[in-house]
Amino acid sequence: MARLVVSSPLSELAQIKSALASGPRKAYWDDLKGDSQFKVNTASIPNWSGTVTFNGVTFDPKRFVSTELPDQAAVDAEGSFIMTTAQNAYGCALRWYFDGDAACGTHALTILDAWSANFAVASCRPSGIDIRENQIKLWSGWSVPAFIQAAELLWEHPGFTAAKKAQFADWLWRVFLLQTPVLAESDGEILGMRFAGWNGRASSWQSRLWVGLVMKAASHARADEVLSDIVLKLADRMPEILYYGKAPWHEVLGQPWPKQPYRHVGPTYGNFHQPGPLETYWHFAATGSTPPAYFVGMGSETGRDLGHTQMGVDALAKALRAMRLNGLGDRYVASDLGSVMLQLGERHARFYNEALDAYWANPSAFQFGGAPSIEGLSCGFSPSGWPSGIAPFAKSSSCPASAPAQVTFKIGGGSADHGWEYLRMELKAKAFATPELDRLTHRLRGVGTRSTSNVAGSVASAPPTR
Repeated sequence: MARLVVSSPLSELAQIKSALASGPRKAYWDDLKGDSQFKVNTASIPNWSGTVTFNGVTFDPKRFVSTELPDQAAVDAEGSFIMTTAQNAYGCALRWYFDGDAACGTHALTILDAWSANFAVASCRPSGIDIRENQIKLWSGWSVPAFIQAAELLWEHPGFTAAKKAQFADWLWRVFLLQTPVLAESDGEILGMRFAGWNGRASSWQSRLWVGLVMKAASHARADEVLSDIVLKLADRMPEILYYGKAPWHEVLGQPWPKQPYRHVGPTYGNFHQPGPLETYWHFAATGSTPPAYFVGMGSETGRDLGHTQMGVDALAKALRAMRLNGLGDRYVASDLGSVMLQLGERHARFYNEALDAYWANPSAFQFGGAPSIEGLSCGFSPSGWPSGIAPFAKSSSCPASAPAQVTFKIGGGSADHGWEYLRMELKAKAFATPELDRLTHRLRGVGTRSTSNVAGSVASAPPTR
């Protein structure tokens, strides 16, 4: 069996392991391991013959079925349980790989084995869908990669036998791909969505690609079909969310206002890159030559908050990196996606850096839950470089009329730390200069307690060159 590689080859894992063995990074790692994600948690392996109560909702842990859950809150509770479990598997796999923690390694492997043997159904209705289906797709798209990253680290674990790897791969194929290799972005799919912002679509794409790579490493008979389809779909549909290269739309990320084109996408995606009926979920209706008062550089979620934007960046960066690592295409060359991804990363990293600077200059202006917070809302912040009268983000009705914009920060989490870093690393490998990404990733991934000096203020020291 080939080794599974979705995020880091063995050479990089060895470098990380060495860096965590001593010095300030060891201290940071030791502190990080205090989080519950990195500890043996028996709740991650439920009583499969009974029910689970999580976040106040009781459900059957074997099934993630929209018609069996009464509302979005119930779906989100079960989705959060699945995601928490997947993160626990990943956190314990990290401890096994980097520290040799046998108990954590056994726990992580037991999670993968138990879930692939018992979690039997994820299901969305093929028509008449509502928010429950949307959330099942999102939680699945977020959870599957965490399970897979755990498997990547555990691939050489003596307990992860060829039979268990095959069981895990077939589970992903049956439950999340529904035993079909073709992405249709239809209502009934689990890892495929057409009615949400771009981060949801990108998460589905990343998950399908990674599932295909697990299947390939485990010698699954349908692996090549899955990989061939998703690589082709990524090439064809990334322009739908990044807006590049297809007439009559030019590269939005590189264009000044007010010359932004607007996407018109057919509801079935049967006529890619051609003007068609406006998909109402997807964007803002064209209103003549004057753009609406939102930044529409990548997708509808950019008009919502930076947190949802970074989730899309995270998924695309990880998908493109996995393609390169597995010989499925290197899209970061300047003549392909390199320049587009550079503009995407640098522009949004600048937004984050300016927002963090603004927060630390006046924390009381950023209120979330009644207290100052980097993840709070600002009614008075707007990034530099925007034309007068155009707000880059949707404004909350709670903001005064005089406020130029609202920004939801949501800086923390894997999407911020991992996605931006993977994007930066891939761009650096192609010799692109990334000063804003350098600064942002240094702030987010700095060693030690996050504070004004090393995370959310001006960075005095030079960022790492890696």
